[in-house]
Amino acid sequence: MCCPGKFVWMWLFGGLIAVQFAVAAESPANKQAFLNHPIIYLSFEITETGTREFGAGTPKDALTDSAYRLNRRVTFEVPLDMAMPGSPPASSMPIDPMEMMEQGRFIGWMALPPDDPAAGEQLATGKIDLAKTPSFLPAQFSVDDVHQFRMRDRPTDGWGTETRVSKGQGTVYIGRSGMLMCDLKKMSCDINNVSLSGFHEDKDLVTVSNTSDVPGFEAKQETRAPAPQLPQPSAALVTKLSGFPITLPDPITLTFSGAPASPQGGEGDGSVITMKVTLSSKPQ
Repeated sequence: MCCPGKFVWMWLFGGLIAVQFAVAAESPANKQAFLNHPIIYLSFEITETGTREFGAGTPKDALTDSAYRLNRRVTFEVPLDMAMPGSPPASSMPIDPMEMMEQGRFIGWMALPPDDPAAGEQLATGKIDLAKTPSFLPAQFSVDDVHQFRMRDRPTDGWGTETRVSKGQGTVYIGRSGMLMCDLKKMSCDINNVSLSGFHEDKDLVTVSNTSDVPGFEAKQETRAPAPQLPQPSAALVTKLSGFPITLPDPITLTFSGAPASPQGGEGDGSVITMKVTLSSKPQ
């Protein structure tokens, strides 16, 4: 069975034959439908995974060593409910003034600031119910990490190993913000102002257990805020959300990978963050 497309006649091996090419997905109808969407949903699935074994890159006579296994995930969706026709993405700059007037080329959406009369009162009292505040959106998270650290007094001694296990899942919250700007001539978009690391905990925490095979060590267990252990994309990874290519119709799904941000703001320690982003006119 043949698929729909365009036939082009061309000479090949001394004969005239018909070659079929697929119709481009970016048809005028697809572009117009995209321009007419009153709302766009940005869905994010961000994971961080990584493994380091004892002895990897560690000198044989070292007195300390570490290992880890990371498995972290957070998902959320941001509704961009205010369309902004004619808004060009920064990645398309500079733009000739005549290009700025091209009909149907530029389109954007942003998260409309919610009308929340109770926000001022909640801020004044310091009692904010994140689940009921329109200024925040829920994000689902899970953490399943194992960190190990071992040490010894001399290279000829045996190791003493401490193990920290972090587990938890539930809901955190992010600020309701975000923008999507697209250039339908270049077929590229920018995503801006989405909170990719500013997570606020509510009731769900991460349980951290510490054990050791060192004699006299007392095992401990405590609960911590999940935000420090959730995936934190590096600045280099975030820049991939600028000028990325799209194809129509929606939903449009893209995947970016890169290093996490370290506490010092540089690159991470070997784990990998994968960011799956979906643009859709319907909730995912």
